[in-house]
Amino acid sequence: MKTAFRICAAAAVSALLAAPAMADGFYAGGELGWSSQPGFTGQATVAMHNAGYPVANVWEDKGRNGGAEAYFGQWVNANFGWEAGITALGAVHGRIAATSGANTIFTSYHYSAAALSIAVQGGVNVTPADKLFIKGGVYSAFATMNGPTSTVTRYSFGPMVGLGYSHRFAEHWSGQVQASDYLLVR
Repeated sequence: MKTAFRICAAAAVSALLAAPAMADGFYAGGELGWSSQPGFTGQATVAMHNAGYPVANVWEDKGRNGGAEAYFGQWVNANFGWEAGITALGAVHGRIAATSGANTIFTSYHYSAAALSIAVQGGVNVTPADKLFIKGGVYSAFATMNGPTSTVTRYSFGPMVGLGYSHRFAEHWSGQVQASDYLLVR
């Protein structure tokens, strides 16, 4: 398994509802979105060749790119805050037909990744109900590859950045759209 297994841009673009906690400025919420993952066709083919199968056909299903996050944080003042969260960064599934002479086997692989993060946020109120914000912080991630010939789990640590827009619908309900990038997840 090479270090080329990376999530180049895990963008969790979401429409969500967040309910602030009772203390001033605190909030908790969740979001749904999508993420992008690398392709594994080449690595799966090499693994099968190394296992003694000179012919390998790989079909990938990258249609399960859903992402989800649960988070909590606080706006300390109108322009500065912090946030912590746990994020599911999606999955890739693949099927393989490998042939060696008259023998053909059918197998599969599965890749998934998740991250814990903490970030500082900066924001500017566009209107009393609307805010543009950016965030930057660090994450600790793990990615698991259940491959056709082995299972490998990798841990990584790196920077994360994001930007977004939030709108307050009522005193304790808001929605937001954001994009986040967990750089160097492998």
